[in-house]
Amino acid sequence: MMSDSPLCKLSDEQVVELAKSGNENAYNHIIARYRNFVYAKAKSYYIKGAEQDDLIQEGMIGLYKAVWGFK
Repeated sequence: MMSDSPLCKLSDEQVVELAKSGNENAYNHIIARYRNFVYAKAKSYYIKGAEQDDLIQEGMIGLYKAVWGFK
């Protein structure tokens, strides 16, 4: 469970820095931390001709890029 992880005590910035240094658990943790946010935001949009899953996928790609591009 995510709440049992010692990563829960760290700030987002600290977790992202660990993820960028190669810590796979930290990467998975930050993705899990924001997955529901991405889903909620994707559900609030409607784009003609687009599937809801496509919007969620784009949001997750954006989250991935945010982790690796964070400075």
